[in-house]
Amino acid sequence: MEKFFNRVKIWNEEGIGVIAVDNGEFNRINRDVLVQLTSALMLASQDPNVDKVVITAMGGAYFTAGIDWVNLGDDYDSVRETVRAIKSLFALMASSAKPVFVVLNGSAVGIGMEIALWADLVIAPPDVYICYPEAKAGIPPAFGARPLLDRLDRLTALRMLSGEAAEAPLLAQRGLIHVVPRGNLMGDAKALVKSLNIPPLSRRLIHRYVKELDEFEAVYVDALMSRCLAKADRERLLKIVAQEVPKCRAKFAS
Repeated sequence: MEKFFNRVKIWNEEGIGVIAVDNGEFNRINRDVLVQLTSALMLASQDPNVDKVVITAMGGAYFTAGIDWVNLGDDYDSVRETVRAIKSLFALMASSAKPVFVVLNGSAVGIGMEIALWADLVIAPPDVYICYPEAKAGIPPAFGARPLLDRLDRLTALRMLSGEAAEAPLLAQRGLIHVVPRGNLMGDAKALVKSLNIPPLSRRLIHRYVKELDEFEAVYVDALMSRCLAKADRERLLKIVAQEVPKCRAKFAS
């Protein structure tokens, strides 16, 4: 199954289909990366030699630092197609016949947080952050708000929905993620993934938000259009992201 796209890698590791974003130091997400992730996930889901899927990334600083806002077009078509690509990835994560796990090699920022929240389980080292800085510019984590509100205490969830960064140990205490040591991250994650057998009905309950994807899409498109068309709003968004992303860099890689 080993196949290399230009921004994503995929291989079979002892029956686990590993999909890794490989898009530079920050692993920025654009429509191309989203399409490659979705294609890789489809390949892994259809491979009879794969029992489970892990989504991760190369490097140690960021699982992803979020959407590549600088190069996102400021027209409706560009925004709509990017959001549709996000929706397609999340729909496949939820509907895959095989469990989908996220292993955070680095911090999950912006859309990276939302990708993590759509997994069956998030596994992370203690030195990473999970955050959504775009919230400080008025863009909500439309696809990730419900999982945060359902799985965390209300105060922690509201802080994250306001753009505050949360460290992995805190989120592990709150039950949102599972923390393993950095030293043997993939080894420990692999052992945990292999030990879990998630029945299809349980996956349906985990991914009950999938029926709301159309609503999430509409909210996200509206929010992005209000922040990407007006020059002043777009500049404010870029400034906030530029300031906040370095603060979320994994302490391991600092």
